[in-house]
Amino acid sequence: MDNGDVVGGVSTASEVGRQALFECRGISKRFGATVAVADVTMALYAGETRAILGENGAGKSTLIKILSGVLEPDKGSLIYRGSEVVWRTPLKARTAGVAVVHQELSLVSELTVAENVFLRREPRSSVRLLSVPQMNRMTADLLEQLGIAGIRPRMVVRQLSPSQRQVVEIAKAVKDSPSVLILDEPTSTLGEQLVAWLFDQVARWCQEGVAIAFISHRMGEIQKIADSVTVLRNGRKILDATRGTATEHELIAAMSGRELEVGFPRLSPPQEQQVLRVEDLTGQKWPRKVNLQVAAGEIVGIGGLDGQGQRELLHCLYGLARAKGAVTVGRTGPMHRWSPRRMRDLGVGFVPADRGREGLLQRNSIAFNTSLPWLGRFSMGSFLKQAELGSAIDYRLRQLSLSTDDYSQLVRVLSGGNQQKVVLAKWLLEPPELFILYDVTRGVDVGTKLQIYDLLARLAESGVGILFYTTDINELVNLSHRVYVMADGEISADLRAPDITEENVLRAAFASSTATTVDAPAAGRALKPEEL
Repeated sequence: MDNGDVVGGVSTASEVGRQALFECRGISKRFGATVAVADVTMALYAGETRAILGENGAGKSTLIKILSGVLEPDKGSLIYRGSEVVWRTPLKARTAGVAVVHQELSLVSELTVAENVFLRREPRSSVRLLSVPQMNRMTADLLEQLGIAGIRPRMVVRQLSPSQRQVVEIAKAVKDSPSVLILDEPTSTLGEQLVAWLFDQVARWCQEGVAIAFISHRMGEIQKIADSVTVLRNGRKILDATRGTATEHELIAAMSGRELEVGFPRLSPPQEQQVLRVEDLTGQKWPRKVNLQVAAGEIVGIGGLDGQGQRELLHCLYGLARAKGAVTVGRTGPMHRWSPRRMRDLGVGFVPADRGREGLLQRNSIAFNTSLPWLGRFSMGSFLKQAELGSAIDYRLRQLSLSTDDYSQLVRVLSGGNQQKVVLAKWLLEPPELFILYDVTRGVDVGTKLQIYDLLARLAESGVGILFYTTDINELVNLSHRVYVMADGEISADLRAPDITEENVLRAAFASSTATTVDAPAAGRALKPEEL
């Protein structure tokens, strides 16, 4: 860092004398005895992108909620366009020009894309009647303006892939041309192509004078897109830095308060015994037959552009969606019908794409969620073996360094990374023979990612087979013994070391008949449906 970078909430030298579009001054927020944000001062400038970094639980989510009117600060003030403001509701902030794309999406699954984009702001006729055709036309124009060709206004949100839902959430946020746009982990469910598309949009919005706050745990994205960086730790601002003045190592050290060895663990060789064999599997949403194998102690990655059938494949394997074909787990022999209960009984653990809706019961405690798959094991008749269960839960959650030891807390109050630890922990009370994981490091900080990488390596060393999909190509390349790449619903490549490279993964990802290049979309080019 150079002399313009300072610690503890003072502006960097490059900010002196500049008029911020939106800033917070001395913001503090407490929840009971817990200090979520303490004396944070930060400024957002028109035409610039400021990254907000911090480990899960550092105060980022609370700060965002204060900036957007979800919460009111206990102390401090918000200054918007040079005047102090008090947002009483998110709608007040939104009306003033402050929009947010939240990590946990706000879409209503049973409504259409257009209905979600215009929710609570629907166009109406002169006699106050809802104009659905006008709403659909305006949504189509918005999607066209954003260069999105694969989503239609009348599509129901529950039918969309996670990446498509993220795109709709972004479209919803920018519909009214906000002056301040807060993007909370917007790339966490996006593949390489959609990340490139989003970065093109961010560059365009900055040129139009929008002030952008960008939250991400992917350090490569921060170095690429951020004009400045603010680091939070334990609710306090630790560092302000401008582009190029702090290394990735320095940013990670500021976030964690300790030196972290950033990298991927060394993988032990897999065993010969197979724990999963998939033969001629077809699902309702893809017609082509999929064949794959996972050996004991083998980490097998699933790659490809998002939306090529990866989510459907993992759902079918675990029995969450109907499929035809044969699946063999361990020594069971081929199964032609199976269910999540059957898979659990065979020792298969599953981490879904949407931890908030599919992996956890938000209104229940940490202890309840962790024990849910194994209540039978810890029961005697109608009585629960509380001491034995508590000991098992405590051991696993301590292994994963959960941020709290009060397991009676509701999971909904935890940060995204800590929620993911609970999802993982519930399958570790009785270690699985096979782990199926969908984007397991989505939305978690660097320190937690390293913990998860180490956990997966140790599980594999103990003989657990792991099949995982990830939108992070660096993770895919460096954490896999073998990589299957999917394109148009089929396996387009089976890569093993030393052929597991980013270039080979991308080449195989574009092996479908509709794709002709491995390059990211050029600025302004419409995304094809297969890229969504």
